[in-house]
Amino acid sequence: ELDLEGFEVVARHKGYTESHTVLCNVKSLGGGHKVLAQLERANIACNEVRLFSASEPFEGIRLGVCEMTRYGMKEPEMKRIARSMRRVLIDHAEPEKVGQEVSELRSEFTEVGYCFS
Repeated sequence: ELDLEGFEVVARHKGYTESHTVLCNVKSLGGGHKVLAQLERANIACNEVRLFSASEPFEGIRLGVCEMTRYGMKEPEMKRIARSMRRVLIDHAEPEKVGQEVSELRSEFTEVGYCFS
């Protein structure tokens, strides 16, 4: 979904990822630090990362979807999150307004569905 929303997802040619972690190259959007700050204002958690070498600037972000999955989110919710990211980072929507919608989405998922007991 991130790819469809206009993001440069790392390792697209390899099928993206084999885990719940996704990396995006956000250099064209201002780099990892700027994108991290904007997404935090929209209540979307991520980390800034170096993509290709430890000496390069933070040009990427890492998104982990483990927590969302544990709370029962599936493909429709991931589409909504990807769309929210696009609205903030590409369409330049107000992050706080989008953040309210993200918080409303999160409030629909309160029961942990997958855990060790």
